[in-house]
Amino acid sequence: MNTISVNRETFCFLKNSPDSKIGDLSDFQGNLGDSSDGYYTGAINGRTTGIIMTKENYHWQLTSIQIYKK
Repeated sequence: MNTISVNRETFCFLKNSPDSKIGDLSDFQGNLGDSSDGYYTGAINGRTTGIIMTKENYHWQLTSIQIYKK
């Protein structure tokens, strides 16, 4: 979890939310300048979340996640 968390606040939030799931996941929002990356938004426990996925060997991997301030 530490490697995918963008900052300490995100890490602590995720650590304290072990059974939470991502909800309200958006459609693809863009590729951040690299066709292997994809940016999505969603919500975890009512908090807005930014999610970056990277395509490696035809599989999507979670690269980073950030919980935004309320």
